[in-house]
Amino acid sequence: MTITYKKIALYYLLLSFSFGIISGILNGLSIVLIFDIMLVALVFAIFFTKKIHKDSMQIIILIIFAMICMFGVFRYGFNPTTLGLFFKSRGFFVFLATTFFYLFTFSKLDTDELVKVDILVENVIKLNIIAILVEGIAINYFGMQSYLYQIFSSADYRINPVPVFFDSIPNGLVFGRQNASVISVIGILLWLPWNKGRRRVLRNNIWLFASGVSWMLTMTTTSIVCFIVPVLFIYFTGMVKERRLFFLIFSAMLVYAVISYYQNILEMRYGDSILSYENTDDFIESYYYAFTEPIEQIKIAPLEIIIGTGHLIEEDTKYSKIMSRTESLELGVLAMAIKHGAILTGITLVFFLIHILKLLRFFHESIVSKVEKGIILRSFCITLPLIVSLGHYNSLFKPGIMQLMATAVALPYVLRKKKEEMMSMRE
Repeated sequence: MTITYKKIALYYLLLSFSFGIISGILNGLSIVLIFDIMLVALVFAIFFTKKIHKDSMQIIILIIFAMICMFGVFRYGFNPTTLGLFFKSRGFFVFLATTFFYLFTFSKLDTDELVKVDILVENVIKLNIIAILVEGIAINYFGMQSYLYQIFSSADYRINPVPVFFDSIPNGLVFGRQNASVISVIGILLWLPWNKGRRRVLRNNIWLFASGVSWMLTMTTTSIVCFIVPVLFIYFTGMVKERRLFFLIFSAMLVYAVISYYQNILEMRYGDSILSYENTDDFIESYYYAFTEPIEQIKIAPLEIIIGTGHLIEEDTKYSKIMSRTESLELGVLAMAIKHGAILTGITLVFFLIHILKLLRFFHESIVSKVEKGIILRSFCITLPLIVSLGHYNSLFKPGIMQLMATAVALPYVLRKKKEEMMSMRE
């Protein structure tokens, strides 16, 4: 069997969701680090042995800058502690390297093969939904959560103390309630009836229902926002025209529900915490402070945030003026900027915004087929919830989710480039 970049890329995407389970079975062995090193070695081999398209230079520059930010942790000294900190701070670097690898790999595929990749991505989401449902049944009706915790606690398996609709909350394949809830939202968005003429209606509705149950098992307040924002974005950018009235009413109902019943939503998620305050306003003020607290510390040491402090844990915060004075990092994008550098974070988000705007313009061009529009729409259903989740989480750097995001960015980008090159050749 011939090993190709395509096979490596697709197996890597599929296997990445099992890294947490494997690490738990192997008692905390960092299988993630092993695969990250292998991927980075492969990417650098491509740099030096393959012809790189000029369009890839932007992400290559970001990769180099991310590597410089990683080496920046050695300003704290060179010892085993900072060496470990160097490897723990690789998240952004590996994400960019993974995105480049998928961009390079997909650029070698034709449109039919890109469609098959899109189908695989959908099947990966199905696998995650099934895992959440199976675990949800096991822990709620067979009392298996303590058993699972004993096996996978070394791999960050968690028992969440604040359930919503069920007594126990599943972790899913990417351990963590917040990760499972965002994946559930992605599933709902993928199988919503965006168009009237879609195929396999019954099958899609079954998966939509399964994703909805999965979301009920794992729901967080942030995941509600991760659902609402993409729905509004897809509607108001004109990506769905056949059911505009349906989604207008649907979106209005969602916004009305959140605005009118925000207190009920907060009590649903944070009921025990709210009881410790005199009223809900005090709780909101306190929670708002938890999100914005690091901003005041940044003013004390603004230079630290330029290249980042590194991924400091509790015993390492002494190296940073910002982290040593900060009790919590609730705002995901701010935490990302502090750890990995504001310049790198800002430039990457700007590039992603440009990518989104170019895809929107491309989506509305007459040369784009229905199949290609479907790929672009589904990519938005994946990338937008993950980007919105940065308002609170850093799920983007979790194994599995990182590869999913990289695939969802690379797939429509390559599709657009191939179409543009084809049109330029005709001209």
